[in-house]
Amino acid sequence: MSNFNNKIVVADDDKAITTAIAMYLRNKGYNVFCAYNGKEAWELIKKHIPFAAILDIKMPGMDGISITKLVKEHSLRTIVVILTAYGGIDNIVPAMKLGAYEFLTKPVDLDCLYKIVKKAENNWKIKHEDYKEEVSPWITTSYGKVKIVAKSKKMHEIFKIVGKIADTDISVLLTGESGTGKEIIAYAIHAASSRKNKPFVAINCTAIPAGLIESEFFGYEKGAFTGATKTKIGKFEAANGGTLFLDEIAEMAPELQPKLLRVLQEGEIYRVGGLKPIKVDVRIISATNQNPEEAVLKGKLRHDLYHRLKGIHIHIPPLRERREDIPELAKIFLQESAKKYRKNVKYISDEVMQLLEEYEWPGNVRELKNLIEAAVVMCNDEILLPEHIPYHFMDGEKRVCGIRDWLVVKVQNEFEKFKRDKEKKYWNVHATIMGELEKQFLEVVLNYCAWNQSMAAKFLGITRNTLRSKIKAYGLDKKKKKQSE
Repeated sequence: MSNFNNKIVVADDDKAITTAIAMYLRNKGYNVFCAYNGKEAWELIKKHIPFAAILDIKMPGMDGISITKLVKEHSLRTIVVILTAYGGIDNIVPAMKLGAYEFLTKPVDLDCLYKIVKKAENNWKIKHEDYKEEVSPWITTSYGKVKIVAKSKKMHEIFKIVGKIADTDISVLLTGESGTGKEIIAYAIHAASSRKNKPFVAINCTAIPAGLIESEFFGYEKGAFTGATKTKIGKFEAANGGTLFLDEIAEMAPELQPKLLRVLQEGEIYRVGGLKPIKVDVRIISATNQNPEEAVLKGKLRHDLYHRLKGIHIHIPPLRERREDIPELAKIFLQESAKKYRKNVKYISDEVMQLLEEYEWPGNVRELKNLIEAAVVMCNDEILLPEHIPYHFMDGEKRVCGIRDWLVVKVQNEFEKFKRDKEKKYWNVHATIMGELEKQFLEVVLNYCAWNQSMAAKFLGITRNTLRSKIKAYGLDKKKKKQSE
């Protein structure tokens, strides 16, 4: 059940400002308590434990920064928004370091304040609300060190196949784009089988130097070649009784393919320089990110070897075709990364989750994991926000950029309102977008305004001169000129 209390404390020694904010927020449905000095504000916060406190930075008795510090020291659940007539760095930095949620300069834009309050409310609920689910739609399958999570029907079907084939020795061919998790599925098959207490040996067929391929697979005898000072076993012997995972099988050296086929048929190997056959009991699971049939047609993969390897063919879909798996995968990667880097990041904001679910993921699950890890490193709060997402996530002409799409939708919605009421300022770019995102944001807005700078400036809530300087600073004027040519 939710324990959200809907309470807000507003404190400013200017009673007119306090009253105006309080009336506005009460009309929005919040339970507002007013104070006119720092001491009164702190007493109200202790008494009501509101989800948010809107505090003037300078007040008699106790200032807003001191109250922010007390809120943090007492581990209260209250989110603090600081108001000030002075937006200098000397005011902003101390307040943000102490845990202030947002910083607004006077005169206060009430619409902007409301957006901040709503965002604070959503984040508060993410952190503190107790959600109950009668039945979890997620399937979590743990195989030793591997935890596979999926909600999509496509992955559920794969889990069923894993269960059916695990205790057999049939060879398995896994296909799918890079980063889809082929090795994890291979290990899941091994760990669910009767071979689970025997070795699981993975080898990348493209990572072995040409001169060492045969010795890596089959081992060598002492004296077999210069430098062979002792006998060494290869991957097949190392995996004896267990599973050998051959990744990127379509890239295997042509000279090794017939020897591999013979091993699969005879169940025995010869070490390099060896004269006696060595029996091996190995289950083969192979994988490729290519179309194996095309690889056969191009002569990269032997036809007879391909058919021997694909006893059971499992295709792992790309992440963009199973978007319903993204939220839980992201949460797992968040937990792993927070533990790895000793961070206190616990939650993913709705805005970030929307970006993750809309992005195309050319790098699939591996890219999602890497992105979450990088975002956790950049985050010093409990919640991942859009500003923590690495910039490369937005880059690349061939990618469908989740953040840019999100911006377009946001601007489109606000622009429709703007056209209906041109006197109202709906967006303040400084309160909405940070860093490199500002350039993309400005470009989207300018396109929606057909490059009418007066309209765009009004829409953004900034002066035309400020807009012109930003257009020039980001080189958007050159881009516009290029488009017109």
